[in-house]
Amino acid sequence: MLLPVGAVLAWVRGTGDTAGYLGLRSFTWKPMISGLLGWLILTGLGSLLITEVNPQMKALYLTANPRIHLWLAVVLLAPLLEEWIFRGFVFDGLCSVKGGKWLACGLTSLLWTLIHLQYGVREMTLLFALGLLLGWVRIRSASIWPCIFLHAINNLMATVVMEQMRIHGEL
Repeated sequence: MLLPVGAVLAWVRGTGDTAGYLGLRSFTWKPMISGLLGWLILTGLGSLLITEVNPQMKALYLTANPRIHLWLAVVLLAPLLEEWIFRGFVFDGLCSVKGGKWLACGLTSLLWTLIHLQYGVREMTLLFALGLLLGWVRIRSASIWPCIFLHAINNLMATVVMEQMRIHGEL
């Protein structure tokens, strides 16, 4: 439902390139590879800073039934919608203000972080850094597809860790 709404809004804005406005462009692999390396560094830092599972996320994971629905929402749906909204629609809208792409990168990272208020300060700091990385990838690639991929990889790895913890009785 959101995609048609965004397409109409982009059309009303008069860009003439609705798919381009939303960041739905082809891309080269170099920015995604660089983004993946940046994500590995952030993941390493995160494992040093975050030593326990957020209680809300723990409860959500343990009560999800069937768990596959949670996996689909977290690994596929959230990256698609969040990247389309923040690194697609909002990013391009903010690029037109003074400050251009880098201001848009910072503001979309902040806004994206703020929708994750269920996390603590350390997690949100890492989310902001991830948002900046995703924004950098968006700028370098001119597309949201690499951002969606990296976001999905991030969420997949977090979900796999949660499942491993559950299997081993650590949740």
